[in-house]
Amino acid sequence: MPERTEYPAGTFCWVDLATTDQEAAKSFYGALLDWSCEESPQTWATPTMATIETKQVAAIFPLPGNSQGMPSH
Repeated sequence: MPERTEYPAGTFCWVDLATTDQEAAKSFYGALLDWSCEESPQTWATPTMATIETKQVAAIFPLPGNSQGMPSH
């Protein structure tokens, strides 16, 4: 996949995935998109940073408990 060096307005450039099953999401997207995953501790959650060739491409983190049942945006 080519690496972008600029992002015109409206260009998709980053993904944050909030999920109820972080381990399943890491397994699924890792296999589908050839992502490697590494944990990145934070104070509010424990996100996983998805990488391709050491470049961060997305974050996968647990859905906050007070967000259950809310529609996605």
